[in-house]
Amino acid sequence: MPKNLSYILLVILIGMVSSCKKKLTAEDYTQHENEEFSAYCTNDVRAAEKTLLDHLKTIPEYESNHVEGIDFDAAKALDHERLFLIYRKTHETNKMEFEFQQSMDCMARSRQNWKLSPRPSITYDEFVRELDMREQKANVRWKTNTDLEK
Repeated sequence: MPKNLSYILLVILIGMVSSCKKKLTAEDYTQHENEEFSAYCTNDVRAAEKTLLDHLKTIPEYESNHVEGIDFDAAKALDHERLFLIYRKTHETNKMEFEFQQSMDCMARSRQNWKLSPRPSITYDEFVRELDMREQKANVRWKTNTDLEK
């Protein structure tokens, strides 16, 4: 077989394999978020933290696939909010402050995309009350775990 023909066949094969990659959908993302939330609700605060950090790394994959119907800035804000709660609980104040700011930045971009006015400033305590109210009916077990390890 001529060398050029082998090269052409290899390129065609690679193209076929890459085109067979499953297209990500909003339903896939929703299922992924549901799995993430279940993992977030664990008794192990470090496992919950890892789940959120991993989820933040997967969001760009959905964004780059142009999955419609998902507000990715709001999704990132939600992960950062939950990380804020974790770091508040574990008394990691530098990380807590960072996640608070990341959440505010993501939410500001989301609100701007929706052409909403900027959110008024909020204190940490007000932020915690708001987040806890939203998760009030969820059984987030690490929140009640008194044996949190650092």
